[in-house]
Amino acid sequence: MKIIPTLILILAISPAYAEIFKCEVNGSTTYQQFPCKQSGEEFIPAKDISKQEQKAAVEKLDKDLAIQAEKELLKKEEKDKERLIRAQEEQADAAYRNANANRAKVIQDADLINRDRRRVRPYYYPETPIQPIEKPLLDNRPVTE
Repeated sequence: MKIIPTLILILAISPAYAEIFKCEVNGSTTYQQFPCKQSGEEFIPAKDISKQEQKAAVEKLDKDLAIQAEKELLKKEEKDKERLIRAQEEQADAAYRNANANRAKVIQDADLINRDRRRVRPYYYPETPIQPIEKPLLDNRPVTE
């Protein structure tokens, strides 16, 4: 029973060899597995490139990777600068809102204090009731009505 799956696996893994033909039809080049009808020849791909071509390809790839890495670094720096500017703007907005809130609180407190001073002050009578006397305020400022 183990022989059949093994044979199927071996046949599936075995490389497929096929001939490739390079054909030229109406000025365009095509590649196909059947021989050309008009003009064409068998195409045999190159096995390997020379060591000099390999070194040149490696150097070109390294240069391209360095350029790409530099572009990515510049994009990252630009995003970091934008993020920093955005954070500073948010801090400035928060400080402005806090200042406005504090200013509103001070105005509200001052208005409450002034409202207290505008109230009619109670009178008290000394032991001999001659005339009512105004009760003095704690800060000795006159009340304006």
